[in-house]
Amino acid sequence: MVCEVRAQDDDDDEEALELDIEAAPAAAPRMHFKADMPVQFDAVEIQAEVAADGSFSATAGGVQDIAWFREQVTMGQVPEPGTLSPEGLLSEHDLPARKTGPCPRLLCVLGETGLVAIDHRPELAVLSQLGFDSKLTASTYVRPPLNLVALVDQSGSMGGRPIEQIKVSLLVLYRQLRPQDRLSVVVVDDGARVLLEPTPGGDPAPLHRVLPEIGPWGRTRLSAGLSEAIALAERSAQGFDGLTRVISFSDQRPNAGATDPQSFVAQARRAADKGVGLTHVAVGVAADPTFVTEISAVKGGNAYSFPDLERMVEVFRDELDTLAVPLAYDMALEVAPAAGWRLAGVYGIPGAALVWDSTGAARLKIETLFLSTKGGAIYLAFAPEGVSDMPATPPQVGSAVATVGLSYQPVEGAPVLETLGLAVEPGTHRSDGLARGVVLVSEIEALLAATRAWHAGDPAGALEALTPTFRRLEANGDPELIAELWLVGQLWRVIAAQVPEGAALD
Repeated sequence: MVCEVRAQDDDDDEEALELDIEAAPAAAPRMHFKADMPVQFDAVEIQAEVAADGSFSATAGGVQDIAWFREQVTMGQVPEPGTLSPEGLLSEHDLPARKTGPCPRLLCVLGETGLVAIDHRPELAVLSQLGFDSKLTASTYVRPPLNLVALVDQSGSMGGRPIEQIKVSLLVLYRQLRPQDRLSVVVVDDGARVLLEPTPGGDPAPLHRVLPEIGPWGRTRLSAGLSEAIALAERSAQGFDGLTRVISFSDQRPNAGATDPQSFVAQARRAADKGVGLTHVAVGVAADPTFVTEISAVKGGNAYSFPDLERMVEVFRDELDTLAVPLAYDMALEVAPAAGWRLAGVYGIPGAALVWDSTGAARLKIETLFLSTKGGAIYLAFAPEGVSDMPATPPQVGSAVATVGLSYQPVEGAPVLETLGLAVEPGTHRSDGLARGVVLVSEIEALLAATRAWHAGDPAGALEALTPTFRRLEANGDPELIAELWLVGQLWRVIAAQVPEGAALD
């Protein structure tokens, strides 16, 4: 697919910013605008062909990528370990679960367990994947009508390409809407105002008329903007037979009014109670992404990063029909390890919070599961319980590892209650989801170990932490993981360049 955006200057000369998205190496840094002049919106052309087939899966809400982390590494920085979102990294990948038959419901949970070796966590002997399936298929699924409110941060920090990129984003977003959908726009700087009242899809003229009015100027009173956007969403949802969602475009740098994350969490929860979902979009090189981690984990919430035009096109082209469509709410999991095992790691849950009971069982909660064209997954890592100083007994194929009790409320129908038994399986027919999960969990642990070592003043330890995972990715050969090979290798080189004696990663 080629996306072409033409930028005109005052002399009407055009510069074509052409991104060949299919041909671009997945391992390379994201592409950026090349022109310095603003984009003229009557000259924007988006050419996209989408081929959709097969079945749907689900993905947990919360952060959906690690674009900010990748961008920092691209710029030669070593991010803080707390800015790495394991669930965001996993959400970037297709992690299809092994299916044993057709799914009869909107959402089915599938389990698979295998013996593993995880970099930096030698105690982990078993990894279980909880994957998702749905009875929905691309050939029969019709997206519900969308009532979207775009909240645009037009404060001073958004000047230049970020604000221009948002304008293009709105055009691309609008092009995906149908006549039964609606889009409205709220802008925020020192205050907030409605720029575009709810407008049906189909005729872009009203949007074209208001785009030149968008900033940038002033401070970022983001809480006021979110309040105005949620109020508009609630009003416009009255009598609307579909889904209502606020999409907030910002660099996430509030500096006026309420600025603490908990204030925004409270706003998000009040919106969710009224049936309004929130999608947070970090535009450009945003501030510390930890700001939206808690907010996007609220019921009905998710978050994406648009560091560049390519990522924006990718999301609105491929994911608009699913990013706003929840399948289930309030998924609760109770993981009870079998005798001789303990739960030692959880990957893929936003804000992964564990509550332990006196029996050693762990309780986890996922606020929202969204429809997805990619297989989403949660990974549970288990370690054997050793006896005194003796080595643990090697796990055997067929031995029980844990029982998972789960419950959730589908968007349609009665609550679902079920139990999954997890037992060690042969590794001969491992699904792509579990195989990729082993590599990605190793990568997560390596990135955490390396960034911790670097920021603790141990660059040699950081290099040592990355090397085994780089080798694992290099030998893997899975095209889905090429971007991870680039990320780990680039971070290694960033660190090595600052080590006095130097190093080489051949």
